[in-house]
Amino acid sequence: MILEIQSEGANIWIIVAFLVTSLLVGLLSSIYLHRRRKRHSYVYPQLMKDFREASKNENINSIIEVSDQLIWNEYFSPQDRKYVYHQLNTLVQEYPELKKSWKHAHFKRFGTYPK
Repeated sequence: MILEIQSEGANIWIIVAFLVTSLLVGLLSSIYLHRRRKRHSYVYPQLMKDFREASKNENINSIIEVSDQLIWNEYFSPQDRKYVYHQLNTLVQEYPELKKSWKHAHFKRFGTYPK
């Protein structure tokens, strides 16, 4: 009889520990996602400006760096997707090192990777 009571008490602590851990993971995830959204919102206009400047000057290293950040930004609008894809599409023939960024831009623009 005593063993049954102790095992029931242990079960409650296991459940409490599981619930506390789950709530903590959920809270930390929410905080991380909120901060990420806020940072994406804050840096998006500057990234777009930097991309326009880098593509105008054909600075390939800057284009690669900025386009990767821009393409995966949550606030990447459809008209900007079209612009970035068009710019990368015209530059990829001259600069093959832009192929990876162009593929990601193609995916964001059309929803599939090019073949």
